[in-house]
Amino acid sequence: MRSGLAFVVTCLFASVVAHARNCPDGEHPQIDVREVSLKYEASGLEATLSGLGVLGAQLTVSPKVLQQAAVATQKMNEFIKALVLGYNACAVSKAEYQEALERLLPGLQGDAGQLEQFRRRLIADQAVDRERFNQIFSRYEHSLKRFAALSGRELDYERIEAVVDERVRAHVQAGTARVLEGQAEILRRFNELERRASAAPLPTPQEIDKKITALQAQLAAASERAETEYQEGYRLFERFRFRDALPHLQRAAEAVPLAEIYLALGRAQEEIGASADAERAFRSGIQRARSAKDTETEARLTASLALLIMNTATRDRLFAARLSEAMDMLSTPRRSAWPIALEASAKQGDIRNTMAVALAMFVRVGPAESYATILKYREKAAASHGEEDPQVALYDLLRVTFIVAAQQAPGLRVPSDHRLATDAGQALELARGALAVQEAAFGPVHPRVGFNLSLLGILLSLRKEYDAALAYMRRSLSLAESIYGPESGTVAAELQNTGIIHLRKGDLENAAEYFKRARAMQERLHGPDSMHVHALDLQLDKIRRQQPGQSK
Repeated sequence: MRSGLAFVVTCLFASVVAHARNCPDGEHPQIDVREVSLKYEASGLEATLSGLGVLGAQLTVSPKVLQQAAVATQKMNEFIKALVLGYNACAVSKAEYQEALERLLPGLQGDAGQLEQFRRRLIADQAVDRERFNQIFSRYEHSLKRFAALSGRELDYERIEAVVDERVRAHVQAGTARVLEGQAEILRRFNELERRASAAPLPTPQEIDKKITALQAQLAAASERAETEYQEGYRLFERFRFRDALPHLQRAAEAVPLAEIYLALGRAQEEIGASADAERAFRSGIQRARSAKDTETEARLTASLALLIMNTATRDRLFAARLSEAMDMLSTPRRSAWPIALEASAKQGDIRNTMAVALAMFVRVGPAESYATILKYREKAAASHGEEDPQVALYDLLRVTFIVAAQQAPGLRVPSDHRLATDAGQALELARGALAVQEAAFGPVHPRVGFNLSLLGILLSLRKEYDAALAYMRRSLSLAESIYGPESGTVAAELQNTGIIHLRKGDLENAAEYFKRARAMQERLHGPDSMHVHALDLQLDKIRRQQPGQSK
């Protein structure tokens, strides 16, 4: 552990680039985050804390607190990177940066060594000084929280506490005793929730405040109550306390039934698996938005509802009707709503709703006009933030998605001189440029990077560069497994995409293997009657019919 920590500190100082930035507390020499090799060796300490948790009966520290510290320690590399980014942007002062590097990191290292000595003594059934242990662990936990706060990631620590609490409650309700095991499972759940939160953020309290302010003259008391309840519900939602957030969001909606509050309420219900309640909330919000002639919020709610319906649809007798309803929904709001919703979602970094709105525009408005809209907002974002901005990269990914969709649907009528047609030759360059921006902004392990890699694989397969395409798909699959765990809907989708590329290559054996793995995973996740399983059954049937000796 000592050598790993020293290596990190050395790299942080060695990666200072030539220029500096003027900040309120003086010049900040800029550190190139891409050159910082963040290799804080957290695995050994995580094992120490987990081991102490198992032996918790012999200690006075709560085993749950030990587990929270163990999971937070696994996020240390992200805290370090956030600290560097904050320092470069003047959000972290020189004094705070020095405190983190010169006092907190060495202190964490020293305390980790002493905690490991305690663990070994306990395993050997030797007496330990409990008061001394409590003192060292409390100092370690305080330093860890302080480091997270300095790096601007204090919210992550609170979210970890929520995920651990959720897991403890689930095991208690199930009557199991394995509450203290499985840091990997907790990290998987944390990362999945973090992805969902970043992909589809709630309306901020500031957005809700603006809506409520307009009603305050008529509804002063109700407005104040709604504002207070929404702020608390938002605070809890941000910390993944979804069940705790629900009553506050419900009371906010009862006090002032704004469409945006129903969007937040539906999201909270969706996160705890209450799909029927979430659907009712989204529908109520859509009605409110229509009454208020708020086409932007109507579009956002409609996209969320359509995604919910598609994700929960099954292959029973209602499947076709439900899927048709979802697609009709994406084409319902007025034509002007979709560009507004597209820009709003992209500004928030809302990749899930951005892709849903883009799909709706593709279907409703048509590919050529939709592509022109994407170009318009892309240029607007570039003028405001520069070409190397993640929002600009997101628009470029939408451009590549439309190009790929047009190439796979040759029946679409796109004028040969339209940008959607003429930009096709730049698709690979656009996708690779977007990947570089995403990796620089978010690091190599991020959901947006995974989507980018997968899109590159699909694009290269259409160019019949199958080996290069499969190389990107292997990276995308590996990244998905590291973010979401070995079994998730995203991993299953990457398996299916890889199978499709093998099928295009003519490698039926490998294609069938990937489809079977994806099918088994989707069946475990969604049941045998889900639309995902049905789609994979069709792929496997297609392979069987192509194999020698099989009927066509």
